[in-house]
Amino acid sequence: MSEDHKVSPLKLTLWGVVAFSVMGLILFANALENPFHYDDLHSIQYNPHIRTLKNIPIFFTDTQTFSSDGQGTMFRPLLLVSYAFNYYLDGQNVVGYRLVNLGLHIACAVLLSVILVRLQIPQRMAWGLGTLFLLHPVHGEPVNYISSRSDLLVSFACLGVFYFGLDASQRYWRIYSAFGGALLVKSIAIVLPPIMAIYYWGKNTRMSIWRRPFPMLGGMTLAYIGILYSNNFLASSLAKAPRSLDVQLLTQVKAYIYYLWLFSMPVKLSVELSFLSSSELLSGPVLAAGAFLASLLFLSIKGYKDLRGFGFLWYVVALAPTALVPLNIFVSQSRLYLASAGLFLVLAGMLWQMPKIRRQRLGIWAGLLGVVFAFSVVRQNQVWATPLTLWQDAVAKGPGMFRAQMNLALAYAKEGDDTKALHHLDIALKIKPDYADAWAERGNILNNIGDLDAAFKAYSKALEYRPDMAGVYYNRGNLYLRTGRLLDAEKQYRLALERNSNFAKVYNNWGQLDELQGEAEKAFNRYQQALEIDPDMAEAWFNLAVLAEQKGKRQLALEGYEKTYSLLLKEPDFSRNEMFRQFAQRALEAQKRLGQ
Repeated sequence: MSEDHKVSPLKLTLWGVVAFSVMGLILFANALENPFHYDDLHSIQYNPHIRTLKNIPIFFTDTQTFSSDGQGTMFRPLLLVSYAFNYYLDGQNVVGYRLVNLGLHIACAVLLSVILVRLQIPQRMAWGLGTLFLLHPVHGEPVNYISSRSDLLVSFACLGVFYFGLDASQRYWRIYSAFGGALLVKSIAIVLPPIMAIYYWGKNTRMSIWRRPFPMLGGMTLAYIGILYSNNFLASSLAKAPRSLDVQLLTQVKAYIYYLWLFSMPVKLSVELSFLSSSELLSGPVLAAGAFLASLLFLSIKGYKDLRGFGFLWYVVALAPTALVPLNIFVSQSRLYLASAGLFLVLAGMLWQMPKIRRQRLGIWAGLLGVVFAFSVVRQNQVWATPLTLWQDAVAKGPGMFRAQMNLALAYAKEGDDTKALHHLDIALKIKPDYADAWAERGNILNNIGDLDAAFKAYSKALEYRPDMAGVYYNRGNLYLRTGRLLDAEKQYRLALERNSNFAKVYNNWGQLDELQGEAEKAFNRYQQALEIDPDMAEAWFNLAVLAEQKGKRQLALEGYEKTYSLLLKEPDFSRNEMFRQFAQRALEAQKRLGQ
């Protein structure tokens, strides 16, 4: 399959890195300062575990370090390491996090191009397809959504393993190292051994080279599954399955075809794609999708030695884990990232089968398609500019999606528009009456506007559906604290800590309760406990400083006020949050007083 080798592979790769980097920076220039969104809040912005590099060893043993809410049990230690280094270098400055995501996306596009060249696809065609991979609108979400770094990082590692495996002269340790890294980023990496096995069965003349690596890769996969079992990841995931297995499988049969449509026609993209579940085997959409998928699978298995057949099997296998394991969200653009590499292999195989003159004509259309893709990505970046615009777009494209309605309500609540927030919460609860998160947020808003009885009922409703919500017990404790029912508040804080022992805000507010009860020493200790968990908690530093000043501990008080002031200034909402500004002013005045 050789057509043009005028440029050395190394030189072409270097030029490709430069060109893709320039294109990527231009493409996402208007996205660099877009804020954290959705799961970014609990896994990055409010996650105290990533705020020191000293926690890196703990990431490999404690699954609860993945989140600030104590409910997450994800085993993704290398992902957390990347977050920790981001925080170490530039705190919560979102630009640094997004640049890493963008760099990974560029690296994946380069690696896919190099793989295509290694597969004897002509250089120009290979790098052209890599360019379309870089510009594809479906791949805009993983750059804009920082939490999707897991998809970028695991895809980069998996593509690296495949690339190393294509060279018989490569030492096995590179393959093992890259695969081990992939497993420590995201469990989806387990698809790689079967993908590689399919490829090398098609190239059986080289199977002797791979008799040695495959047992090791299989052993690593089994060891990884053993780790997931021992750290309770598998058990907790199965226990929290949002739907039955039959509904999951019927729904994901449709999803396979939906992803193909999304890849081919990337329009109406949204953070919450409008896609509904299916529970009837004999329903029209399931039967049609199943028949189409079966026919494509038959052709691919029959022609698995061809790049077109292999590429489609790559696509099917890469999506298999999310097809088999029920997740909260039915479909998402980020899940298509690794699978789409297989679809680009299909395109490469199809193009290679065409006459050269036809490929040249298609090259012109591909260039125009790239321009269209680029404009689409830039437009999508604008949608991600604020939580309000993001979820307004999601609701406009999928008004029947309860999660989109819920998150739009959160965005309105953050903007101070409680009326619109309650309106969209009501819609979400009408679609899904047992949506505990919506009941909890309804309680928060009612609490803020002073309707305490209604707030308590909403919190109770949330716990009726999900008794494990530590945040709801915390909020009920705050409600009791606000109304002077101190013993009831203490009980709620204790229940919250039973469900999340690393809930720093609980210790802080419990400390305030202790102060009201005249227990200054207990309060002092609780503020310290809060800061041990979250050293960047400005409120706890302020409360600790006030008590320290009362106790005559001048140096500690001064340190606490200084930390309070500096941390509040770093808050993204500082300029708009009156409470932050008031606390900062009080801390500054205290510093001046103690400095005299």
